[in-house]
Amino acid sequence: MKTIYTLITLCLLSMSAFCQNIDQNGRTPEQQKITSVAPVQEVYLQEDASAKTIASFKLKYTLPAGKTAGEIVLFHPKADQVLKKISLTQQQGSIEVSTKDLPVTGVIVALYTDSVPLQTRNIKFE
Repeated sequence: MKTIYTLITLCLLSMSAFCQNIDQNGRTPEQQKITSVAPVQEVYLQEDASAKTIASFKLKYTLPAGKTAGEIVLFHPKADQVLKKISLTQQQGSIEVSTKDLPVTGVIVALYTDSVPLQTRNIKFE
């Protein structure tokens, strides 16, 4: 009987060794939880829906602070093909794109600065 009580006591004592000191995110109980919020992403490229027609669509763009040059590239939505490139020389503005030259009913528009993509939009026109 003494052996059984000794074994039970040792088992209970050893169970505390299996307790975790960290949570599922790798923090110890003393560490404070991070409560920061992700920053709101700036809108660099948007479609002007009020100026959209069957023959053209209008894009408004804004380049990041300190950038004065960029490029808007129109991609085919289902193939890896560049349909049109438009160079930008102002920090913000708008451009009108004619859909007569484009062989599809929609495009993926990407805004680049220094060969780095800033934002993309999927634009459908019919």
